Amino acid sequence: MASTTFPSVPPILKPLQSFMKIASDFDKLDAVIAYWVRFYVVQNGLKIDSKSKESIGFLTAIMGWLEKACNHTFSSLDFSHFHILLFAYRRKS
Repeated sequence: MASTTFPSVPPILKPLQSFMKIASDFDKLDAVIAYWVRFYVVQNGLKIDSKSKESIGFLTAIMGWLEKACNHTFSSLDFSHFHILLFAYRRKS
């Protein structure tokens, strides 16, 4: 799935900005990892701030992308491949 431009990360959600960068980096390498990293951003973003207009707009944009990507990304998902790549990536960082 092609990369999408998301709204800028609201100041209160800045701790998640690095994860958005990781997801963007993985858009072309492995869509499954990009999906799960953005899923993580939404989960944690809702824990940090689920009330402000800026956060809701930002998180809603990601949720829309997740919904569209779900059918496209997971139509031929290989979970073992995902786990191996994620493990390798985590060891590098």
